[in-house]
Amino acid sequence: MTTCGGTIRPIGGDCRDNAGDDGVEILNLSGLTVGNTYYIQVCDFYGNTTPTADFDICVLGPPPANDLCSGAIAIANGSVINMSTQQATDDNAIEAPNCTGTSRVKGVWFVYTAAAGSSGTVTLSGCSTDFDNQISVYRTSNNNCPASNNSPICVIQTDNNNDCNGGAETTTFAYSAPALQPNGSGAQFLAPVKYYVYISGPGGNLNFTVTDAPTPLPLELAAFTGEIRGSTNVLRWETLLEKNVGFHVVERSVDGLQAGIYMVKVSNSTGASAPVRFVKQ
Repeated sequence: MTTCGGTIRPIGGDCRDNAGDDGVEILNLSGLTVGNTYYIQVCDFYGNTTPTADFDICVLGPPPANDLCSGAIAIANGSVINMSTQQATDDNAIEAPNCTGTSRVKGVWFVYTAAAGSSGTVTLSGCSTDFDNQISVYRTSNNNCPASNNSPICVIQTDNNNDCNGGAETTTFAYSAPALQPNGSGAQFLAPVKYYVYISGPGGNLNFTVTDAPTPLPLELAAFTGEIRGSTNVLRWETLLEKNVGFHVVERSVDGLQAGIYMVKVSNSTGASAPVRFVKQ
């Protein structure tokens, strides 16, 4: 049989004959039904009647649950990930500045959520991974999976940095999730910030651990007092340490459920102590 259209090929089915003389053919079949019988015909390119050859049949399972970003596995401090990425598929749906060289081969997704009001660094230690991989970390304007409509930002990308043997990667990225932002005379609570981690490569056993190193709060409270003066509430507090703090927030509730939010501006960036006084009718 010299071509896939030869007369000795059964009607229907799939055929592969594009490697040329002495080539090795690989035929990938999908959509097969469990319980059905499938026949495989192997023919000699030159039509010899007694050829000998070896070939393998590999039955592969479904892609991992986090093959797509929509199925990203949540990771946090202390997470230990052990999984096979051999059945992962390519992902060609993302582009971002500084991550344009992202490997699309056999990628899987994870997501780290930084709590509102937190900052620090996350380290992904992947030296036990047994294949050469690449790690890309993204964040987006709407906290959804990276896509062309939400301005994905490449936080960091690591590849072949020789942290581990065999090309496995270890990477550290910084995270920041402000808790509040000014809103008129008050403040608006902000949502947590999600960081999407894409790990790709030829596929194999992916093994890594997650370590979160939060940044200490830049404020240490020394004293806090409150008193009623007629129809006025007076709050006083003082900090021992305060650096790069833009404002303090006071919450007030008359029913213990819903709170009014008030901002107290400060301008202390030196790290020295700072007395604060707040009066509310």
